[in-house]
This record gives sequence, C-alpha cells and structure tokens, in this order.
Amino acid sequence: MGMARFLDAAASTGDRSAARTLVGRVAPYASQIITPAGSLILGATARPLARAATILGDYDRAEDWFAMTHDIHARIQTPFFSALGRLDHADLCLTRLVGADIRRARDLATAAATIAAEYGCAGLTKRAETLLAQLQ
Repeated sequence: MGMARFLDAAASTGDRSAARTLVGRVAPYASQIITPAGSLILGATARPLARAATILGDYDRAEDWFAMTHDIHARIQTPFFSALGRLDHADLCLTRLVGADIRRARDLATAAATIAAEYGCAGLTKRAETLLAQLQ
C-alpha cells in the first residue's frame, strides 16, 4: 500500500526520479490488488504504475497497465476505482495527444462520470465534469 501511495504522489507531483525508482520496484506486482487489510480494497497496483509511466513518457507501458487496471477493477467490481482509473487514463490521453486521444479522453471521462454519479462518488463526478468541460 505504501509503495502505491508513493507512486501516486510521484505522479501527482511530477517527480520523475522517484517515479522511475518506484516503478522498478513495484512493476513485478502490477497484477496485484492493494489490500492493506483483508476487507479493505484500494484498487489495482497497475493504476499508480500507469500514472507513473505516464509522467515518465512511457506511454505504451502506461496503456498496458491501464488495460490491466480496467480489467482488475471490473472483475472485483469496484465502481470508485473503475471511475478513478478511467479518469487517470484520460489524463494519459491528454498528456500524449496522439491520434484520437482527445476523443478517447472524452469517452473515458464520460464513462467515469456515469459510474461516479451512479455510485455517489461526488469528488470523481466533479473531476470528470471538469475534465469534460475542458474538452468541449
């Protein structure tokens, strides 16, 4: 859990040095679920790895980890983390800006907004709405 939090912090602050170090240490656990306690699930380890890969410019690896993230979150039925992963994936698209990335970011943000609204995730709903407003 701690390493995943550090990955998120590195991605949020743009600390490439920390991200590079942490990705090397956490990547073998990409397919794992973050569970600091038996009944507490904090999503897929692949999600913060994908965010870190995004700031490192390793977009192919980020895509692979986001695909893994979406699959894991769907299988374990975690709407909050499903929406969060889609919003983070939209951020990748908007960072990379190649081909149909704008349309894809819009699709991901729309899906996240729908999930977040359905399950009452107000913060994620607001983040998705803000992102969608910027894309119009």
